[in-house]
Amino acid sequence: MTRMRFGIIAAVLWCVMPVGHAQETGTAVPSSLWAAPRSAAVVVAEPVIAEAVAAWHAQPRRVIVVRHGAGESAELQAGELRGWLVALGVPADAIDVRLSEDAGDRLRLLVR
Repeated sequence: MTRMRFGIIAAVLWCVMPVGHAQETGTAVPSSLWAAPRSAAVVVAEPVIAEAVAAWHAQPRRVIVVRHGAGESAELQAGELRGWLVALGVPADAIDVRLSEDAGDRLRLLVR
């Protein structure tokens, strides 16, 4: 019974503890996504996006944070990505789009 309790506690801690810098800043969406016409198949095939959507579906009370750098094109890309996330079943109120100095020239996704 003690081993089982330890396993449960370890699993809970694994889920709530920060794992490192990548979790704080988010994972970069490759710039190659924006180089070609996009479709649902192209967006879903992008591992960063697929992982974020899967993580949200596993725990729908979480929020997907889309961080973008300064500039009009970064803001437009973030808005488009938000639209794709909604199309993939994530409610609009579960998506937080925000300007971030850490984003640089790429969009970054973070699931909180």
